[in-house]
Amino acid sequence: MSPLRAALRDYLRIRRSLGFKLESDERLLEDFIGFLEQAGVTRITTEQALCWAKLPRNARPYQWRKRLGVVRLFARYLATIDPGTEIPSTDLLPATRQRLAPYIYSQTEIAALMSQARALRPPSRAATFETLIGLLAVTGLRLGEALSLDRKHVDLDDGALRVCGKQGKQREVPLHHSVVEALGRYSEVRDRCWPKPSTAAFFLSRLGVRLLLHSFYNARQKEGSIHPKIMPVTARAYAGVNHMFVSINNSSAPRSWPSRFITPDGLVACCLPTDEPGVMVNVVDIHKPYYDASGPFRPDAIRGKLNSGEVVSDPRSKDRTGH
Repeated sequence: MSPLRAALRDYLRIRRSLGFKLESDERLLEDFIGFLEQAGVTRITTEQALCWAKLPRNARPYQWRKRLGVVRLFARYLATIDPGTEIPSTDLLPATRQRLAPYIYSQTEIAALMSQARALRPPSRAATFETLIGLLAVTGLRLGEALSLDRKHVDLDDGALRVCGKQGKQREVPLHHSVVEALGRYSEVRDRCWPKPSTAAFFLSRLGVRLLLHSFYNARQKEGSIHPKIMPVTARAYAGVNHMFVSINNSSAPRSWPSRFITPDGLVACCLPTDEPGVMVNVVDIHKPYYDASGPFRPDAIRGKLNSGEVVSDPRSKDRTGH
């Protein structure tokens, strides 16, 4: 093991002992050390750090600066061991990340959303989405944080939520007494509908299971990206397996997939041309019988049984090298 790689191992160990995960940093620094080894360089120099940081030619300046920042932190650590290590200046590769301004819903718009949710059927579904929207509006929780709440995380007696956020970080969110009352009303409706649910989730779907967020990602694609090929078929699989309608929209990015509407049997009912503007209108017929391939197995899956028969203990199941 080279001295640089040994130093990287110790650097990651020390920082992780302080609570940092550094998954991305480890990958980037491994790549950087490989770059130095190919160049025959045994210690960090500003010149080599700049060359490596700007290797992704199509990256944004902010990404170059971020890559250089990862090296800078490692170089500061190395300088305590090898004084000949150069620490790249913070003035190099100046750039700022351009963030889109978030859309802030007005009180009128939030009230309108909750009113529409209140009109959903069955009433249990209406209660779930009305309460969920209200909770998001008054607490600022991320949608994923709200959906991951379990009953034990909602303390109505003390008026607080225990939220598990990004990277497993936990925080306590105090609640106004009106929010506590609203959550209490929802709990009563939920418990009447599902007195013995199969999940500890606080918010339940109309089937009595945890609400899930399905996000079909199609950011700005580059030439040769596999996403336009795999995401449409992934959406069809989600529709067929979960027996639900799925609508995926295209983006303004070129070489993306066009908008399409998928029925609960996994078939594409309507699809727009690729890279062309258009309007797609779909009619949802909730009374039409659609083929449900996973229907016979769904009740077992909801209860946690993910096989079609009896589980057999076989040593071959633990053999990861056999063919």
